[in-house]
Amino acid sequence: MFLVMLVNFASAVIGFILILSLSVIPFRLWRRAQEKGYRGPAVQVFLVTWVTLMLCVGIAAVLGLLEVGVFDVSDMWIGVVCVASLLVPLIIAEVLAAVVVFALPRRRHRPGGPRSVRIPYRFLGWLTLSLTAAITLSLVVLGSGASWVRPVYHLWFILGSVAFWCFSQDNREDKPARDEALSGQDSRPPVMYVRGFSQEMQYFAPRPPGPQEVAAGPVLDSLAASQRPLATFEEYLQPTVEAVLGPWRGLGNPTDYLPPRGIRRMYALDEHWENEFRDLVAVSQGILILPGAYPHLVWELYTIKELEAQQRVFVLTAPSARRRRDVFNWALGTKIHTWQQFVDAATATVVRKDRKTGIETRMKADYTFGGDPGPGAVVTFDHSARQVVLAQGILTPADYVTVIHGRLRELRDP
Repeated sequence: MFLVMLVNFASAVIGFILILSLSVIPFRLWRRAQEKGYRGPAVQVFLVTWVTLMLCVGIAAVLGLLEVGVFDVSDMWIGVVCVASLLVPLIIAEVLAAVVVFALPRRRHRPGGPRSVRIPYRFLGWLTLSLTAAITLSLVVLGSGASWVRPVYHLWFILGSVAFWCFSQDNREDKPARDEALSGQDSRPPVMYVRGFSQEMQYFAPRPPGPQEVAAGPVLDSLAASQRPLATFEEYLQPTVEAVLGPWRGLGNPTDYLPPRGIRRMYALDEHWENEFRDLVAVSQGILILPGAYPHLVWELYTIKELEAQQRVFVLTAPSARRRRDVFNWALGTKIHTWQQFVDAATATVVRKDRKTGIETRMKADYTFGGDPGPGAVVTFDHSARQVVLAQGILTPADYVTVIHGRLRELRDP
C-alpha cells in the first residue's frame, strides 16, 4: 500500500511540474506571433480556446477512466495513467498550435496614425456580464438544492474572464483620447522613451509600493517587494516621471493592434519615423533608454548625438531584485540583454541604406562606455559622449527620477 501511495504521489508531482512547464508554451507562442506582426485578438483567442479545449478533453478522459472502473483507486498505476491522459491532449494541442504559429507569414502591414478597431469591446463586455447574470438567475431559480453552485462557479470563471478581457481591450482603445486630453493640460516639455519594440513587454521590477505602505526595514520591505506583481519599464516609472518631470512620449510599434499601457505613443509610417524621432528628440527635456540590443540602436544614438542631446540621455538598469523578474521574462519569451550586449550593440559599426537613394553608408555612434554600472543605476553622458554614472543601487522609481531631475536642473542652470 505504501508503494502504491508513493508511486501515485510521485506521478502527481511530476505531472504538476510537466503541466506547469507546458503552460509556458502558449505565452511563448503568443510572443512569437507578436514578433511576426500578429498583435490582434485572433491568435490570442485561438491559443486560449484551443489549449483550454484540449485540456478539457484530458480532464474528461481522466474522469471517464475513473467512472467506468478501468482502474481502482488502489491501483499502483492509476496516477501514471491519469497524468498521461491529461498530458497527451495538452502536448498534441501545443504541438499543433506551434505548427500554426510558426507557419504564419510575417505581416507587412505597418500603418501609421492613431489605433482604432471595429470590434465593440465595451458592448461585448456588458453583453457577456448580462448573459452571465441571466444564466445564473435561471440556474438558481430552476436548480434544486445546491446543484446550481458548481455550474455557476464555472460560468462566472469563464464568462467573467471574457468580460474582463473585453473591458481591458476597450480601456486600451480609449487610451489615446485620455492621453490627448491630459497632454493639453501639461505645458512642460516631454520626456522621451527610447527602446527596442521587443522590450516593451519585458518586466523591469516589482511594482512600487502604494501610498498606504509604510517602510518596515530592509528585510520586510524586500519580502513585500517579492510579493508585488511585476511591472514593465513604463508601468514602473510612468507615474513618477509624469508627476515630477513632464509628459512621457515615444514612438509606437507600427504593428500594434491597440496602444499598450504606459506612455503616450505616436505611430509613424516607416518612411517618416526617422523624422518623427528627430522632432521628438529636439523638443524633449530628457531621454530615457532601456538598455537592449536592437537594429536601430546605433542610428538612434547617432541622431541624438548629432542633435547635441547626449547629455540629456539617461540609461536605467533594473533594481537588484532580478531572479523572479528573469523567470517571468523567460516564461514569456522576452529576452533580457546584459549591459555588455547593450554596449556591443551601441558601439558597433552598422551599414544603413537610404530609403530614397538606396545608397549604403557606414555609421558609428561614437559613444564611450565604461564598465557595467550594476543594478539600479542611472547612466548619462558628458558633452563628448563619455559615460557618466550618476547613481547606483537605486530601489524605487522616486530615486531614479530624483537623480534624473537633479541632472536636468544642472544642465539648465550650470
